[in-house]
Amino acid sequence: MSTLFNFARPPFDRLDEEARERLSRHLSLCYFRAGDLLLKEGDEPPGLYLIIKGAVEESAPHHQFGDYGVDDLFDVRAQFDGRCRHRFTALEDSLCQLIPRHPFLALCEQDPQFASYFTANLAERQRQQEQREQLGQKNLAEFILTRIEPGHLQAPLIVDSKLSLLAATEAMVSKGTDCLLYPAHDGSLTLATRKTLLHALTLKGLPLTAPLSVLTPTPLIGLPLESYLFDALLLMTRHRIKRLVVWRGNEVAGILQLTQVLGLFSTHSHVLTLRIARADSLPALEAVAREQQQLTRSLFAQGIHTA
Repeated sequence: MSTLFNFARPPFDRLDEEARERLSRHLSLCYFRAGDLLLKEGDEPPGLYLIIKGAVEESAPHHQFGDYGVDDLFDVRAQFDGRCRHRFTALEDSLCQLIPRHPFLALCEQDPQFASYFTANLAERQRQQEQREQLGQKNLAEFILTRIEPGHLQAPLIVDSKLSLLAATEAMVSKGTDCLLYPAHDGSLTLATRKTLLHALTLKGLPLTAPLSVLTPTPLIGLPLESYLFDALLLMTRHRIKRLVVWRGNEVAGILQLTQVLGLFSTHSHVLTLRIARADSLPALEAVAREQQQLTRSLFAQGIHTA
């Protein structure tokens, strides 16, 4: 009998000795390196995987469903459907126990209560998926109707155009910001970022003592305060920029960063606290946490590092 398989875990704990011996004869170990594709859409599943070490992600094009860790089983649905609906990828080096499909289905056929453990989980998972989709539609609608507020903005740093590139960089560091505003030759404000200053020093070879006024002015793109966040996202996408100037009348109210908009759009952080408060069970809290984990990974893949 396999010493790696834990027959004390439900529902395998209800199997008698003969069934355990029969199942053990078919068990095998599978090793996957990080990034390996275990299963993809349309595959006939070789069996049910039990993760002994590592982590596996379930996903579909443009969508992530969740991660599986130690002692988790996947893909249960495919055992009954005969085909995988999603793809499964190793997030790290993983060791899995494979329960071949036909012996597994034979156990389900012989023991309806054993089978009901998995079919009930499938029904619950389907219900949770429908709830997530409904919640996602609701949160998207809330995001579209959310307006830009002062709390969404980074305080503007406005300096004199005579300030040197070195002093400008020091000012940004001291204020904890990645951009600043300064008056151009015609008196209108223009924007410079850390990348702007870096290129001026490295690519153009300007000295640290050169004033900001020698930089090429960048026209400001922005929206008035109380505009819709969704409009801000569209504007950033259209102009391929990562920040907007937000106006309060003729004055700069602040800078709206793409990371802030993406965070609000993806997690709907303005309702995240409410969702946590409404969670009436541990699985509900786990669902919220899992979504935040998926978001962090997605943002990281886009080069956006979250703290």
